[in-house]
Amino acid sequence: MAALEWQAAQFAEKIGIACEFACNHAEVDISTDQAIALFRICQEAMSNIAKYAHASHVEVTLEATSREIVMQVIDNGLGIAPADVLKPNAFGINGMVERAVALSGQCRVQAGKQGGTIVIVTIPLQPAQLDAVTV
Repeated sequence: MAALEWQAAQFAEKIGIACEFACNHAEVDISTDQAIALFRICQEAMSNIAKYAHASHVEVTLEATSREIVMQVIDNGLGIAPADVLKPNAFGINGMVERAVALSGQCRVQAGKQGGTIVIVTIPLQPAQLDAVTV
């Protein structure tokens, strides 16, 4: 969580696009592999926003439920065309999907209903992690 919060602050400072971070728990106990995957996926999503979105605002949310952790990176930019997600040379998007799938999760990149792009990453929690989610 701290790394994602730091990343959001760095993005706002260095890129100049307002970026907010929110989480529904004070702490979430996840594995190192899960933490790295979420950080790298968020990093790639923000890189794409900086390069292509022409956004003025980004929101990163992390929500831990009893079964999974869900991260969303939402921008208010130009949005993404469905065909762009399917391009074979969309290496950044493909890398985000591969990172999530490697942890039995999924990553979807889609256009927002009112513009912008939404990256949604869902990673299941292991039984031992379910008890470690702290409020």
